[in-house]
Amino acid sequence: MTVEVADHDSVLEVTNVTYAKDGETVKDAQAAAFENVYRTDTKESYYTPIVTKILTGDERPADKEKTFRFVLEAAEDNPEGAELSGTETEVQGAGHTSFQPIHFTKAGTYQFIIREEEGKDKGYTYDDSVWRLTVTVEDQDSILTVTNAVYELEEEKDAGDEAKGTLPETGGTVGQEGAVFTNDYQVTETAWKPQAEKKVTGDMPEDETFRFTLAASQENPEGAQLPESLTAEAEVDKDTGTSDRVSFDEVTFTKAGTYQFRITEENTGKAGYIYDGSIWTVTVKVTDEDSALTVSEVTYAKAGQMVEDAEYAVFENIYETKAAAFIPTVKKTITGDKAPEEKVFQFTLEADEDNPEGAALQTSETSVKGEGTASFGEITFTKAGTYKFYLEEKDGGEKGYTYDTSRWMLTVKVTDRDSILTVEKAAYTKIGTLTSNAEAAEFQNKYTAEKTTGTTTTTKKPTTTARKVKTGDTANAIPWLALMTASVLTGAGIMSRKRK
Repeated sequence: MTVEVADHDSVLEVTNVTYAKDGETVKDAQAAAFENVYRTDTKESYYTPIVTKILTGDERPADKEKTFRFVLEAAEDNPEGAELSGTETEVQGAGHTSFQPIHFTKAGTYQFIIREEEGKDKGYTYDDSVWRLTVTVEDQDSILTVTNAVYELEEEKDAGDEAKGTLPETGGTVGQEGAVFTNDYQVTETAWKPQAEKKVTGDMPEDETFRFTLAASQENPEGAQLPESLTAEAEVDKDTGTSDRVSFDEVTFTKAGTYQFRITEENTGKAGYIYDGSIWTVTVKVTDEDSALTVSEVTYAKAGQMVEDAEYAVFENIYETKAAAFIPTVKKTITGDKAPEEKVFQFTLEADEDNPEGAALQTSETSVKGEGTASFGEITFTKAGTYKFYLEEKDGGEKGYTYDTSRWMLTVKVTDRDSILTVEKAAYTKIGTLTSNAEAAEFQNKYTAEKTTGTTTTTKKPTTTARKVKTGDTANAIPWLALMTASVLTGAGIMSRKRK
């Protein structure tokens, strides 16, 4: 600024004032003019809206996860300063997704609407919720900053159903769920009936009824509901030797998957019949076809071998008028403490090596779950004679159990009466004792529960079934004395006959 001053009759007067900016005179300038510019160190800020998809209901096919789409729009009354980079996003199945970041260039309060697009996939119910996202942007020392983000359900806004809070210093969203949409998936159940047929060779004296049993594999996934009745009966015409195809009650499927079932024939011991001990395995594949469960494939296998084009299990029995049969039985009892669950106990059956020819074992093993009885497959006799068999329990090593080490002998006497073999007598004898009966070989196990004292767990020491005879102990001596006496008397009789 240059000021010219003149002396007019002893009076100083400013005669001229000029302004120059950066060395250049500014024409007609009346004052020095300074123009300031306010700028932020960060002229813009961003916020990324988040969406969470939750799926409830039935299990969905892993290879058919659906895609869910969402839209984002700005509220009509938003101030200037917010720019949407993208208005759509999607997520496959359940999980999280996000929209493109919202670009903010001015401080202010902005609102946005988030919705789910309704799809047409069968089985799904879509969430029609409307979420309002409120984003607060502040100028903090010339830095634009998103200071708060609130997700509120429109219809529940007054009820306070919202997710909100103060953003952490590092930025991000309040919580990690954002706008939450929940869809439900429901399938339509389906049902299927296992089938079987009975054939008999031989001259049947009359029509006969046979029974089949259905069981599910223990390795099946959840989703198969067995019927209340697990048996089906087939009546065989004595003239044709066949039955009509019979069906079990329906098995209901509530989930897709591959299931296996076992069909066997009950051996009811009808005289003259040799039962088919085959195990048929039925594999059923259930698929989810647009939320409708469908039995898409059924295969039948006999004794582990697939039977091509089989639509049902076929059991073939033989009727022979000269054959006799007997079904060995075991009985299991448990003493001691109450067991927390029923264990499976295994038993074996073997023929005496000195048996005459004419006895055929159908099975050599059976099992009992918990207490009860179980039968081996029938023994078929084709010749008269006296046969011996031995029954034992396997030591399964179940914790807390003392296993019965007894060995039983089954003696079966078969006679020939007018070309018809008949089991005249069958007796079970506990070897080494005088115990015998005609019903079953009896095995008794003892269960001892773990005892807990403070933090130390102790277990009662299992005791064996047999016990040693001590001096002065006559509890087990009497049976042995009786046997010894009988042996002495028998020997004396033989010597007496020899002298004569």
